[in-house]
Amino acid sequence: MSAATPPSDPEVAAEQAALDHALASLGTMRQRAERLLQDLIAAGNPDLDYVAALSRRVSLLADSPRPLLFGRIDEEEGPTWRIGRRHVEDARSDPVVIDWRAPVAVPFYRASVKDALGLVRRRQIMVDRGSVMAVADDLFGDVGDQAGSTRLRGGDALLAELERARTGEMLDIVATIQAEQDEIIRAPLRQLLTVQGGPGTGKTAVGLHRAAFLLYNHPELSRDGVLVLGPSRAFLRYIAQVLPSLGEEAVVQTTISDIAPKAKVRAEEPMAVRQIKGDARMGELLRRALAGRRRPLEEDVSLRVRFARATLDRERVNALVASIVARPAPYKSGRLALRSRLVSEARTAFRSSGRLGADEAWFEGELTSSEEFGDLVDMLWPPVSPNTLVRDLLSSREQLERYASGLFSPAEWRLLLRSRGSTVTSTAWSADDLALLDEAAFLTGGRTRSYGHIVVDEAQDLTPMQFRMIARRAPSGSMTVLGDLAQATGPWTYADWDEVRSHLPGAAPQHHDELTLGYRAPGRVLDFASRLLPVAAPGIQPTSSIRPGRTDPTVRRVGESELVAAALEEAAALAERHALVAIVVPEDLVPEATRLARRDTDVGVLERDAMTRPVTIVPAPAAKGLEFDAGGDRRRRPTRPSAALCRSDASDPAPQRRARPAAPRRSPRLRGARSPTIECMALDVDGKVALITGGSNGIGEGVARHLAGRGAHVVIADIDGARGKAVAQELDGRFIQTDVTDPAASGAAVAFAVEAFGGLHIAHLNAGVTSWCGMGDDFDPEAYRRSMAINLDGVVYGIAAARPAIMASGGGTIVATASMAGLVVAPFDPIYAANKHAVVGLVRSLGQSYEADGIRVHALCPSFAYTNIIKGSEQTLLDMGFPIIDVADVVAAFQRILDADSTGQCWYVVAGRESEPFQFRRAPGPRLD
Repeated sequence: MSAATPPSDPEVAAEQAALDHALASLGTMRQRAERLLQDLIAAGNPDLDYVAALSRRVSLLADSPRPLLFGRIDEEEGPTWRIGRRHVEDARSDPVVIDWRAPVAVPFYRASVKDALGLVRRRQIMVDRGSVMAVADDLFGDVGDQAGSTRLRGGDALLAELERARTGEMLDIVATIQAEQDEIIRAPLRQLLTVQGGPGTGKTAVGLHRAAFLLYNHPELSRDGVLVLGPSRAFLRYIAQVLPSLGEEAVVQTTISDIAPKAKVRAEEPMAVRQIKGDARMGELLRRALAGRRRPLEEDVSLRVRFARATLDRERVNALVASIVARPAPYKSGRLALRSRLVSEARTAFRSSGRLGADEAWFEGELTSSEEFGDLVDMLWPPVSPNTLVRDLLSSREQLERYASGLFSPAEWRLLLRSRGSTVTSTAWSADDLALLDEAAFLTGGRTRSYGHIVVDEAQDLTPMQFRMIARRAPSGSMTVLGDLAQATGPWTYADWDEVRSHLPGAAPQHHDELTLGYRAPGRVLDFASRLLPVAAPGIQPTSSIRPGRTDPTVRRVGESELVAAALEEAAALAERHALVAIVVPEDLVPEATRLARRDTDVGVLERDAMTRPVTIVPAPAAKGLEFDAGGDRRRRPTRPSAALCRSDASDPAPQRRARPAAPRRSPRLRGARSPTIECMALDVDGKVALITGGSNGIGEGVARHLAGRGAHVVIADIDGARGKAVAQELDGRFIQTDVTDPAASGAAVAFAVEAFGGLHIAHLNAGVTSWCGMGDDFDPEAYRRSMAINLDGVVYGIAAARPAIMASGGGTIVATASMAGLVVAPFDPIYAANKHAVVGLVRSLGQSYEADGIRVHALCPSFAYTNIIKGSEQTLLDMGFPIIDVADVVAAFQRILDADSTGQCWYVVAGRESEPFQFRRAPGPRLD
């Protein structure tokens, strides 16, 4: 069955020639793409999407340290194909290397003695830094004495990979994917696939390679998006390079906490409280609390418009409210519908009185701006933000008792009761509150960012409420959910995968698969850990390892007071023999371990230092999915954590399964170009409403595209009607023509956004022009006044208009585009510098005063960027020594502002530096001596 060739064999030389030909062909492909890109740009006014696509192709065709090819298959009656990590073709467009995801590559992964899938040979090619080191053949058919039982596919390469020392970053496994893994990776897109996999079975790698496979075979996913959810930020750092190394960047990689609404987590809660908050019944409790905010009209109401009055009948109004409630719609949409219906009712009433021209154009504006009408709408259908809804419910005994009736027992809902924060922004949220905030955001606003496919890793630690979060983002039901029920450490545990699937969307067919072979962890380690299975997960079968390992795990018993010091001592000894060692520590002992190791530069902490030190202190919940070197000599390095810190109690030798609460069961970036990105750990703006002035081009357009791409509702306000409408339409947003120098126009733009989407959370006041007006003989009062009106007045009017709307929406962020000219002297355009310095001073002065309203105010201070504001002056600026930055760099800084917890800061954006707040020197105080 198997034949291995020595390094001097002619077959190795033949494969080296094939590899050299493939590398040369790849270089030719890159040169062709570069020439096409250069010709496109030189022609002038290129299509930016085409430029972005070509730029990405040039980047993907770059050399990689990972082997270009790794396998070959010889068909019984057909050609020979070489399999690699990407497609390569020659000058005649004939394939030189077949992408591992292509259908023709399937036999490489699945052929066996029982079913050769039409192959006579499968060859594993082991490559190191461009050199073929060895080949190993699997021969099928009549091979005489070589016939035998099926071995692990590519066993030689697989074992070489398993013995590789860990580096702190996960690598792809395309060369060593096994048959049971390949079946999961290539499973159909339109299904809810759950995967049970024990330690070391490669489920994380399978999930990531499945994402790469689906993106390759379903191009529509590049538009719809793929979301990968991991258990922690440390885990995301560990896996961050896998998908890019496979040429796939149109993926959002983040955690469940980071797709939730923005909230500062600073509270920890007992496990009993966490279990209740994770229960799916919390969704119904929040729905009841939201519905309970509406109040019926108890008597007829009189409305006044100008000098006339009309009365609305109580019963008609209540019936109108009931008809809107009966139609399933988000709470904010219902409020907008009620407002519209009340206007119609009032128009009819005033028309019947014959005292006022109710059909006049001004009628609706004067009616809806009246205090009486506003009070009526607020009483019948009060506005409420998601954060306010959750805070008010959990801090009100009366609300909990009323809405939990028949849903939770008194003992359960009392666990939810907590003290009320003085403001929404001062509320101390817990990690489990984030799922409640997300539920509330969906109930109130409805829309959330959705994806074509979602991959969830370490799913066993998610609660039902967190699964509801994920389900809302996968309307098609296309998901891959991986985990090990036996490793559950969260507040919720599941008896089986049927229970997990009950909390996920049922729109797609469901399928369950299991990974039964352990590749990473040696058998002796797995056997030791499997002693807990009968208690932790009785229905889960133990994982079988492909290799036994050389030594048994070492158990060292010490007193509890010596536990941390002994673990550090043991880790230091292991670090002398192994490249990467972890100390897995119970969360409550992490501070002590960190304190004892603070002077040891070889010891790092996972969240602070990632896996960059020889020894890493890892909180136990964060250890899942990570890999470290373990016991063995220097030449043979099995994987998994090498030191563990735990407590034991002789009277309680096995941990008990936690009971659930009683419940029903750029290449360089090109300016203006849009390109896929990996987004990790960023503020989720799903469903938020953003108003952007000057949003039809340049920085404003870049921010609009960024926010819309992350699920926000975008309203573009600009003087350029044609371009603004086109951009808004493309982003499924709204456009309003706006002259920011007119305060009424700024107010109208805010009102338009609120009416269109039910609120306002982000205001980007970006409209701006240069003056090129000097203060000498070239002073031009008209140019001065125009520049001040747009750059300063537009910001002032915009902030004044946006503030009340953002407050009514529960808080948010105002970002004013200033400039580096607002932070430094700018003698080339002193008027421009003057208004930008004014914007900087305004933002710094408003920061603290607006914080009490739940509003953060920041200034975005970019250097010159490739936008219309400098069009025609680019060469002049370059000659003056100003490097011009890309719009994408400014957009990235804008996102950093949204992610920040601070306010009143001015964020510089300059070439070669990461954007951060400018540090102003304190002014000297008075001398009193």
